[in-house]
Amino acid sequence: HIAFDYSAVAASPAGHVSRSEGTIWINMENRAFRLNGNAKNTKVGELHIDLLVHGAENPTIYANIVLEDESEHECQQFDYPTLTDDPKEELEVSAKHPLQFFSISDVDGEDCGIFIAPLARGRWLHLWVDMESDNPDAFLRSEIHHDGAVLRSTKVLKWRTGEDVPVHVEPKAAWHCTADESSSRFAALDIRSMHQKSIQLEDALYSLRELSPDFSVREILGLTGDLAIVVKVPLAPALGMLRAVTFNFVTTFDGEGDVSGNFALDGRNGRVRLAATDKSGTRVTLALDVGKAVAVKIQKPQQPAKCLKLPLPHSEISDLSALPALGTGIFQKVEALGNQECNHFQ
Repeated sequence: HIAFDYSAVAASPAGHVSRSEGTIWINMENRAFRLNGNAKNTKVGELHIDLLVHGAENPTIYANIVLEDESEHECQQFDYPTLTDDPKEELEVSAKHPLQFFSISDVDGEDCGIFIAPLARGRWLHLWVDMESDNPDAFLRSEIHHDGAVLRSTKVLKWRTGEDVPVHVEPKAAWHCTADESSSRFAALDIRSMHQKSIQLEDALYSLRELSPDFSVREILGLTGDLAIVVKVPLAPALGMLRAVTFNFVTTFDGEGDVSGNFALDGRNGRVRLAATDKSGTRVTLALDVGKAVAVKIQKPQQPAKCLKLPLPHSEISDLSALPALGTGIFQKVEALGNQECNHFQ
């Protein structure tokens, strides 16, 4: 059994760097493992995932996913996928090569031996092993290399000794895992499509079922920091479909004082009301009745109000759908506004 806490850094070909942390439990006696990962700075806020894989009897995959900022949770259950033919031969050839000594280095002041071994698809596993440790099988760091570049680097934070690993690789009843695909609300593992973002998972799944325990562990270690999750980002609010809206607001222009006011929309009757007051006390009020008139009133402190009213015949604007449409915007990320977690669209 193998179990440890880790922190991982992964770099994409485009130069994007992602950081995550978590725990992994590997039970090769039953051909099973669990990867618990946490990523804090995703577009949808903090994300937690537990990936459980059972590769022996009744092969099954469980993915328990939690989005903290969105207060969303779901657990999906998948049938074990079938690997495409192309990488099988590569995996089987790589599995024949054991770990070999490469060089000496140090990690946090500890002298380590670096051992390397090939994975499939031109990737290599590098392991930093503390040669003076009481547990010579325990390593301090692992890296996945490809074409001379480091794809992922994982640092072992703590070895979990004495834990009941077979218990940790079982799904919890509180997760309420389901195999119903139609119930998925916001996330999916890239298991069925097996596109390039999840080739490490694809290789690990095949190795766990078909190849030696030693090589399977190598492929599983490559998953830390690389588990591919597709998250359905929130949809922008359909502002054009709202029939009635009222709200108060405060806004700032170039940092020069606040403007406060209120807005009201009665879509059924084609009416819009908007009032805003700046820091000098000047108040601007707009009233729009579709097909009838639009009026603007300006009231400065201690001065008579000024008002302009223009007719709006039906030939010009017949209903609110004829007004300029509001853009739906693109989801950026989840942001905190006071005590509220909000979806930011731009």
